[in-house]
Amino acid sequence: MNGSNRQRYNGFLRLQRWLYVGCLCVGSLTQAAEPTDFSMRTLTGEVIRLSEQRGSVVVMGFWARWCGDCRQAMQALDAINDEYQRAGLLTLGVNVGDSAEQAAAMTRSLGLKFPVLIDVSQSASSQFNLKTMPLIVLIDRDGKLRYSHQGFSRGDELEVASQLHQLLNE
Repeated sequence: MNGSNRQRYNGFLRLQRWLYVGCLCVGSLTQAAEPTDFSMRTLTGEVIRLSEQRGSVVVMGFWARWCGDCRQAMQALDAINDEYQRAGLLTLGVNVGDSAEQAAAMTRSLGLKFPVLIDVSQSASSQFNLKTMPLIVLIDRDGKLRYSHQGFSRGDELEVASQLHQLLNE
């Protein structure tokens, strides 16, 4: 395949992926489900309970140290957190499968400023049907799941930010 054809094919794949993601997003925003309550410890030892976050829009990013795409996703969530925190956003990273020490080392190396929770029992992971990492979920001010995005490629943060902006304006 020559360069011109490869470029068109890659453009087609990106368009196809965005159309698929767009279809998932519309469905996710129209059917709201309330996650079961859970609590987890942060890397600093604080306990965060999901039900106590009502009134805030919550974005949760599930990640693991070994997941390459998770690094990009968590850095994108950090930038989103910087932009929307004053508007009522609570950003939480949820580490799955790593020790607290491993998660803390990765959190420091990525420069994350939001709280990172350790899902030791994997209760939150199973609750959100984690199949592929990273997983990004948005929970509205009433505690209902409104958006879910599995996997991450450069540019996905624009869709997440768009959905988030919509929730913050409700």
